[in-house]
Amino acid sequence: MLVLHGAGGTGRRMDPRHRVLCGGQSLRFVAVYPSAPWKVWNITASPRKADDVAFIRQLLDTLEGQLCVDPDRVYATGVSNGGGMVALLGCAMSDRLAAIAPVAGNYAPVPPCAPERPVSMLEIHGTADGSVPYDVVPGWVGTWLRLDACPLAMRTSTPRPQAMRYDAGPCSGGSMVSHLELFGGPHVWPATANADVLSFFAPLRRATAAATEGPSG
Repeated sequence: MLVLHGAGGTGRRMDPRHRVLCGGQSLRFVAVYPSAPWKVWNITASPRKADDVAFIRQLLDTLEGQLCVDPDRVYATGVSNGGGMVALLGCAMSDRLAAIAPVAGNYAPVPPCAPERPVSMLEIHGTADGSVPYDVVPGWVGTWLRLDACPLAMRTSTPRPQAMRYDAGPCSGGSMVSHLELFGGPHVWPATANADVLSFFAPLRRATAAATEGPSG
């Protein structure tokens, strides 16, 4: 499970509340906290900046060569600029990732997305986010519903006060698309995100079917 820091941070210095490893040990996750070369992930995939997709791909190759890792259970989560990078990875590395969980990410700069296969996604965002307004979320979730060929009508639930959850699936290849709307939530990694991300990732495996553009219902 890749965990990506926000702009100006490093993997080593991530705030302890981001450290999903603490809850992931019982689920047998191996959590990895890489650092962007210049402390900012290249979420636009600009050729004039570091190729962070290639960096993450090489990192996974190294980890899978050194650790006992199930290649069908590789996940990525991140916050803020790291959330945007996770979104880019979902687009560019669908051959390697089972699921992504961007938190408070900015998806507007992410290039057009054309994954090779479905990738499950949980998006978490506060409605009072002053750095990345919540307005970016509906379009991004809608894009992922289309890419994973999900039903457009998402199921709703209230997992806790001041939160609404939206779920669609199973979609193409057994993928799932979910969104957690946090009413009044600011631009942070929420305290509840650890459990939300881990529980979303745990049952998911890398899809085998080709991605199909267009909703299934």
